[in-house]
Amino acid sequence: MLDLVIKNGNIIDGKRSKPFTSDIGIKNDKIYLLGKNLAGKKEIRADGLTVCPGFIDMHSHADTSYIVSSKLDSKLQQGITTEVVGNCGLSSFPVVNKRSKEAISKWIPVSQRARAVYENTLTGQVCELEKRGLPNNIAPLVGHGMLRATVMGFAKRLPTKVELGKMKDLLAQMHREGAVGLSSGLIYPPGFYSDTKELVEMAKITADFNGVYTSHIRGESNTLIKAVSEFIAIGRQASVKIHMSHIKCMGASAWGKSKQVINMFEKAVSEGISITADQYPYTASATVLSALLPSWVSEGNKIVEKLRDSKLRCRISAEMEANLALISGVCFEDILISRCAVDKKLVGKNVAELARAWKTSGNEAIFRILEKDYEAGMVFFAIKENDLVNFMQYMRVTVGTDGEAFSVEGERYMTPHPRSFGTFPRVLGKYVRKEKVLSPEDAIYKMTYLPSLIIGLFDRGSIDEGKKADLVIFNPKTVIDTATFKEPFSYPCGISYVLVNGKVALHKNKMQGYFGKYLKHGSSSL
Repeated sequence: MLDLVIKNGNIIDGKRSKPFTSDIGIKNDKIYLLGKNLAGKKEIRADGLTVCPGFIDMHSHADTSYIVSSKLDSKLQQGITTEVVGNCGLSSFPVVNKRSKEAISKWIPVSQRARAVYENTLTGQVCELEKRGLPNNIAPLVGHGMLRATVMGFAKRLPTKVELGKMKDLLAQMHREGAVGLSSGLIYPPGFYSDTKELVEMAKITADFNGVYTSHIRGESNTLIKAVSEFIAIGRQASVKIHMSHIKCMGASAWGKSKQVINMFEKAVSEGISITADQYPYTASATVLSALLPSWVSEGNKIVEKLRDSKLRCRISAEMEANLALISGVCFEDILISRCAVDKKLVGKNVAELARAWKTSGNEAIFRILEKDYEAGMVFFAIKENDLVNFMQYMRVTVGTDGEAFSVEGERYMTPHPRSFGTFPRVLGKYVRKEKVLSPEDAIYKMTYLPSLIIGLFDRGSIDEGKKADLVIFNPKTVIDTATFKEPFSYPCGISYVLVNGKVALHKNKMQGYFGKYLKHGSSSL
């Protein structure tokens, strides 16, 4: 007998097929049968509701969120059943020596209790987190930045032949342990010290394992076209599948170039390059505040010391002003402080109002914040809606939150970007139902089947007999995000049920259990 039957749902199967009405019979963790008048031990009525594959977050930074706590549900509440973590070169593994421990402490500040979990490779982390319980599935990328930091720290130079060999060996080991790909973050240390040749050599290892190379490219504003060209060159030279992180046009120097970027993608496709991207549906990005500084300031991990040197401070200010001028169209009102653990009163304020309160310049306000907390975060309003929509309508672009995981409960040490709570319902409510930018079938394809092909999760991503039962049941008339930049801690509306590996993990905003697993390329779990 079937364990569970979803009755009379409007099925959108993930593959851009025409919707149809059917029951879905689930046995163990799989979709066992599709048909009419099925019977099971338990039933869910889905009359008037849409049933689709579980959403795959192609760009998550929830790696360490779940190390700190397994009770964080902001992704599950959106219908996300699988998260691709380890993006932008910043993975939470491998942590195997003093250098990698220092790197993870710099990138991801967490409690000493949680840091102990980092002291292992991917396999060790999988065992620990699955034992604690996961709200959804995790598909891990290994970060180029972590590999580089492990082998050569934050050295501002290219690796020697021996160092490159060690990095490649470590990457191959992580692939053997289940990593689905390699990620790079080329605006963050130590990633921005690498050159194209180094990245090609690393990506060739990933190609050997049929994985994907993802990248936060070397620039998304005035250097956008040059950075996309390098990204495509890596795919061409390494013969590797490539995926561009959070595709966007940042600032006036890049506004309007979305169609040019799409044309570059299409040319790459004509050459036989497998190329895709992910996107979040907001006109603001979010990252660390120190990303505004010239890259050399991060060298040696001594940001605060350099800011306190009066001569260097003048140089930093001049270069930062020049960089912001190149972006153009963006002012200090557009930079919102999202995290400052040392002075939480700053969170939610923009740089311009802080500068006025402190009777100083915008640059000096930024320096003052970084002196308090060099790990402070920001939300940056620099994207135009027309570029966002152009990328959204391009069928090689998937959906990703680019966010950590949170809960509406617990300590609110930061004001996160609302994407951590609202990305997928926002696409369905704003861009599908209200603005009709996408059809429901195209939107679901971009959220499910397409990402499953990119990362090699061939047993998920569509509603077919024999596939894993990761499913979302939502009301197409009411689904919408409610999180805002001022009030991000708000769950979406319209998500009725979320099933993870055949079990009901969420029912009407209430978590029912922890059924997630670590997933690897080509199979269901590690």
